[in-house]
Amino acid sequence: ALFVIMALVVSVLIFKVLPMFESIFAQLGGSVSQTASMMMKFGQTAGIIALVIMILIAVGIAIIVIYGKKEEGKAKLENLAMKLPVFYGITSRSAAVRFASSMSLGLSSGLGLDESMDMAAKVMENGIVRERINSVREELTSGIGFGALLEKMEIFPAMFSRMAGIGMKTGNLDETMKRLSGIYADELEDS
Repeated sequence: ALFVIMALVVSVLIFKVLPMFESIFAQLGGSVSQTASMMMKFGQTAGIIALVIMILIAVGIAIIVIYGKKEEGKAKLENLAMKLPVFYGITSRSAAVRFASSMSLGLSSGLGLDESMDMAAKVMENGIVRERINSVREELTSGIGFGALLEKMEIFPAMFSRMAGIGMKTGNLDETMKRLSGIYADELEDS
């Protein structure tokens, strides 16, 4: 909305206000100095360029939003967000907070590890992370430690994955996940 309003203001300035100044000077019989005339022409040109850029950006955003509504487009955009350094920190921390929070909630309410991971996968918005959780869920019975499985999921750094593994061994996985959720919530807010 702000972008559209800004585009309207720039277009009004270019097509209404600047021509009014030129006509007022012409009606008064005065002439604009060469410097002022150059500045007005520069302003008109810069305004037109800015308007074109704003329209292109608005069209680009609309295309991304429409493309993101389709299942294939959403998956590609999520994949791109997981790879771009600008969005990676926010995307990965958001996934970590959701995973840790839902795991903590499920485990503390008496659900088993598999059921808690199923619940975590269902609340995950990011399809890539959801697939990782489901693939790790399938490997729970293979005998690999929970911490190693979390490392394989690549949601948490190795240190936090080991903390979760220790929490699993000591029977405090729900508390460990609650702490990890808090840590990542703070990091997400900072990001």
